[in-house]
Amino acid sequence: MWKVIERLMKEKGMTPYSLAKAASITKQGLYALRDGRTKTITLEYAFKVADALDVDVNEFRKG
Repeated sequence: MWKVIERLMKEKGMTPYSLAKAASITKQGLYALRDGRTKTITLEYAFKVADALDVDVNEFRKG
């Protein structure tokens, strides 16, 4: 899932900080996902990230 988020952030010109702020989540949560310390996320978290990236949540399933 992180690969998809990373690609979308790059396409949108976003940093982890700007994504975290837009999604109202913590940078630490994003970094935990990136580093593999978090294997699963809640549906609410996925929707927040998807909304901040302006994509459908199903986009994450492609990665």
